[in-house]
Amino acid sequence: MSVTRLSDRALAIVAGLARSGRIAVMPPGSMTFWRGYGRLDRINGSGFYWVAADGSTLKRGARDPGEADELSSGFIESMFRLGCPRESALEMPAAAPQSSLARVC
Repeated sequence: MSVTRLSDRALAIVAGLARSGRIAVMPPGSMTFWRGYGRLDRINGSGFYWVAADGSTLKRGARDPGEADELSSGFIESMFRLGCPRESALEMPAAAPQSSLARVC
């Protein structure tokens, strides 16, 4: 069975990457999935970010998630915290509705 959506944790990580200016906000449903990862276009640098559908890992680099470099757990947690909704709510990416993220943050 192939993955076609991200968990709430993974959505928070995606929101953190968007808020920090590392990726562009994507229209809902436009993410490409491959080998259990969602592919995100990097704004600066070549290659992609690859977020595991369950939010457990985040990779950067190559066109294949199997060849991309795994990022540290500290970086992943930082993107997760940045992507969680706040009282002063910055606008969330369309792919990450606040009501869904509130359950994991």
